Amino acid sequence: RAAQDGVRHDLPEIWRNLPESEKNEFLQSHWRWWNVRRHRAAPEISIELRNQLESGRLEVIAGEINDITAKTSGFLIKLSDSRTFDVDQVLNCTGQDLDVFTPLISRLLDEGVVSRGPLGLGLAADFDSYRLRRGDGTLNPNLFAIGKILLGERLETTAMPEIRIQAAEIARQLLVE
Repeated sequence: RAAQDGVRHDLPEIWRNLPESEKNEFLQSHWRWWNVRRHRAAPEISIELRNQLESGRLEVIAGEINDITAKTSGFLIKLSDSRTFDVDQVLNCTGQDLDVFTPLISRLLDEGVVSRGPLGLGLAADFDSYRLRRGDGTLNPNLFAIGKILLGERLETTAMPEIRIQAAEIARQLLVE
């Protein structure tokens, strides 16, 4: 925990300077491990979670969801192994998804307004200005990225401290122009 916290603010620069082969190795072999330890619950949340599990108010069920049907109150969940559950709430605990592409982003990619980020993760952006790169590699003067969409460029870019820094830098640039 301390080691991860110690490199947290330097991680984007470390990631930027790694060779692509080492980035690939990290994503293939260490990404899940990193995320489990990096994006951990606060101790007081862990205690409350344990209490809810022990009291039977919360149940963890492993499986792959095949279908979800909304009901008047709650959901009907069907798993790939044909088990079904009537539930009040659904909590997605699948971890950080590397795919950040939506229909809008896909269209911007198709039209060359933006381009894919390193290793095909997120979008390509200038490291210092957060301006998105077009399909031809040039910078969009008025199109910026913040947060998870910068995963390929910065790796650690989803927590509030990093997002706050990104927002402040973009705001500074906009105020200067």
